[in-house]
Amino acid sequence: MLKLANKIIRRVVRAPLKQILKTPQKVAVRRAMPGSWCAMRLPSLDRQIISTFNEIEAIATETQSLGEKPLWEGFSQVKNYPTNTTIGRTSNQVRTSSDVGRFYAWAAIDKKPNLIVEFGTAFGVSGMYWLAGIEANGSGHLLTFEPNHAWADIAKSNLSRISDKFTLTNGTFEDNLAVVDQFPARIDMAFIDAIHTSEFVFAQLDLVERRCAPGAIIILDDITFSDDMRACWKAVSQRTSYAAVAEIGGRSGLIELAQ
Repeated sequence: MLKLANKIIRRVVRAPLKQILKTPQKVAVRRAMPGSWCAMRLPSLDRQIISTFNEIEAIATETQSLGEKPLWEGFSQVKNYPTNTTIGRTSNQVRTSSDVGRFYAWAAIDKKPNLIVEFGTAFGVSGMYWLAGIEANGSGHLLTFEPNHAWADIAKSNLSRISDKFTLTNGTFEDNLAVVDQFPARIDMAFIDAIHTSEFVFAQLDLVERRCAPGAIIILDDITFSDDMRACWKAVSQRTSYAAVAEIGGRSGLIELAQ
């Protein structure tokens, strides 16, 4: 096991989730069926979590110092995208915040997933938090997808400093479904953070759900990215087939599939 992972695991302690998320209002359960993970675990803020993530944030700071990197060329083909797709982005412009990242690690520790699927990887910050949870458990694997060659190279280096329990595919999730289908476990947790339009998200969510284990957790990032994404999340969150719906940090939507 990597030295860094050993240091992280030694920092698993009993502490309130609200200490990590700063304010308990950052996780809001909108509805949850009795017996669901969200009903039983999210309201109870005293859980075993990783208390410090200084190493991950140090890596994120190094990555930010690399400056702006070009966007994936595929964004230029997306019609009416609400942000400029001709200029690059820095890590800080696209990364998961530290408090929400810590929640992702806590969720991974608590759910003990065999398989987490993430797309897109970007510079690997959210992936490092997922891997911190996987390493704390001592089992599990992250499949992560990033079509941007420059970003993927940086992400692979970053992720490798936390764990070797990952596979990074330099391509889109949709074009590489075989990577998921060939894995010997169904998806227990998924993080959808790619092209933020309802057209893409609805299609991606359908592909993910078909590959999920019962009770899987799916997180949609940037649900307030645009009016289109707000409407997308509203429609998703109103589906009665889900066991639970929650929001994280005012930015991400969480759904729990039925058992």
